[in-house]
This record gives sequence, C-alpha cells and structure tokens, in this order.
Amino acid sequence: MIISSLTNSNFKVGLPKVITEVCDYLNTLDLNALETGRHDINDQIYMNVMEPETAEASNKKQNYTITI
Repeated sequence: MIISSLTNSNFKVGLPKVITEVCDYLNTLDLNALETGRHDINDQIYMNVMEPETAEASNKKQNYTITI
C-alpha cells in the first residue's frame, strides 16, 4: 500500500520502476468515473475500486459473543 497523492511530485522517489509506471498510468485516468470492482492495469497488476459504507460511530452497534 502506498499512502500519498499522485499529484505529489516527490511520491515516486525510491519506488521501483514498475510502480512509478503504474502511478503514471493512474494519473491518466478519471478515477472518479471508474465503476467499483477489479480493473486490470496490465497482465500482472490490477486495482480494486471500492465504495465503503460509512456511518457515525454512535450509530454503530457492537455485538459481542462470549464463549466459555
């Protein structure tokens, strides 16, 4: 996992060439227009687009199971 911004000019420093090529490719995409699911980048690399469901923590119910 890489945590950075594709628009950050220094984010590729020290990364392997294949990763910098993938990042350059991602910069050509409209990421907001991609549908959820798997997207092949090349024959060895793919990315997953996900839409997580978020909610306020106060609205979440915790379920605990105790087994003895």
